[in-house]
Amino acid sequence: MTTLAAIIPTHNGRAFIARALDSALAQDAPADEIVVVDDASTDGTADLVAERYPTVRLVRLPRNVGSGAARNAGVAASTGELIAFLDHDDAWHPGYLAAQRALFAGAPKAILGRTGLTVIDDRRGIQSTIGVTPVADRDETIRKLLCGQNPIVTLSVVAVRRPAFEQVGGFDPNLRVLNDRDLYLKLIRSGGFTGTAQALVTKYMHGDNLLFEKGGATWLAEHLAILDHFFADPAHDRFRPLEAEARRQAQARVEQALKSQRAQP
Repeated sequence: MTTLAAIIPTHNGRAFIARALDSALAQDAPADEIVVVDDASTDGTADLVAERYPTVRLVRLPRNVGSGAARNAGVAASTGELIAFLDHDDAWHPGYLAAQRALFAGAPKAILGRTGLTVIDDRRGIQSTIGVTPVADRDETIRKLLCGQNPIVTLSVVAVRRPAFEQVGGFDPNLRVLNDRDLYLKLIRSGGFTGTAQALVTKYMHGDNLLFEKGGATWLAEHLAILDHFFADPAHDRFRPLEAEARRQAQARVEQALKSQRAQP
């Protein structure tokens, strides 16, 4: 059977990490290795993991490097042929990894697999289910990513083949917020995606992980940097007519998100 590594980056995630790890350890088809990368937490996260989860490989980073570089460190510390990512404040359903293994077994040429998810907003008590198209339309996915949308929603629903991850250079460590979207763009240009609409992951929204509240300016700067890099490549000339619209939509998404948040009580 193809080996699989679960990678969980964390920074000051003591309040959430146990839920994530418990879900990773309760899989019907367990990961061959689970790697937690503590990104210089100051709240005792690493000590909690070391004390309560002795079978988990713990990587302690001496300084905070951001989620992209932390994920790269986790991949480097693992050996699995498939790599599944889990955010420290999300949780996998028991059948998640079995579904990912089945997706890749059924699509030998696919380099990324993803599932549907349930989103729970802890602040507002709202729950919603988001499915995915089983086979992604390549150009449509690229278009959405360029225009500031994230059709994959979260890395917690994503597994990738190690050779493809390494070939595209992994996560860009200079992107602290949008390293996931940059990775999707690099991967989808390299191979196919597969997926299931089953909601097998729960994503929890809370004050600490709401993207625009953490800095709309950072989001916009990183997204524009991704666009600069993408459109500088002559191989992407067929997407050139989309460039101005992509930049306009990115700015509009930030402004609308910040406006909506200011209007909330």
